[in-house]
Amino acid sequence: MIKKLLFIASVPFLGITMVSAQCTPNYTGTVAGLDPDSLPHATVNVAYSQVIQMLVPSDTAITEFNGQQLSTPVNATVNYVDLINLDLGSLTTYSFSYATVSQDPNGDNTHFPGGSEGCVFFNAPASNGAPVGNYPVAIYVKYNADIPDFGIKGYDTYDTITSYSLIVDKAAGISVVSSNSFQLLQNSPNPFNGTSKVDFISPKSDTYTFTVYNMVGEVVYSQKTDAKRGLNSIVFDGSILKSGMYTYSIGNADVKTTKIMTVSK
Repeated sequence: MIKKLLFIASVPFLGITMVSAQCTPNYTGTVAGLDPDSLPHATVNVAYSQVIQMLVPSDTAITEFNGQQLSTPVNATVNYVDLINLDLGSLTTYSFSYATVSQDPNGDNTHFPGGSEGCVFFNAPASNGAPVGNYPVAIYVKYNADIPDFGIKGYDTYDTITSYSLIVDKAAGISVVSSNSFQLLQNSPNPFNGTSKVDFISPKSDTYTFTVYNMVGEVVYSQKTDAKRGLNSIVFDGSILKSGMYTYSIGNADVKTTKIMTVSK
């Protein structure tokens, strides 16, 4: 089986289609992905709205197939990405909602053809009332690709994405960080050319593994780090990578969280 094409994992909030579209596709980035690649924080009892622009790649390269490393990368054509289901969890209790717009010729706003743009509108009214906290979201997707070198057409793969969440702050611009639970924060700067800092919160002194993956799920960098209780930082040198989107994770035997980073050269 092909390792998952992680450009799919970079589409966190494909949303629930609403009667009237709330955004217009207008992606201005230089590589396929999202802009921005994570949701800005919300604030208790303050109206929230955010448009996320996206570009689905038209092709990608795989270097591993059926668990075997390939001597030469093989091209795969991305046909489409489909949203199967989106679980907002407790956010629905506080009137948070999503709307999506795609460039599907048949008007299906949960179907995103390869090479096309899309956008997501995520919002909540002023009376949202969501308490301070970190609210996870689960996204279920299917992606479909052709692999001409192997004579494969319409290859379907399914994935559940759990690496995204919305943080609700107690006041504008103030993050609520607790040292009693593990948290992985967004790398900064992002996108970046050179080094970027990755912060994470550890509830205890422990050893974690920091790992960076390419678009086909292969490990391109990994290191172990000894963390103290509270805020910890890793400075990652992205000069070893080509321009594009990557995922990074920090975890141990008990917990693991993944986010998106973009290298722009």
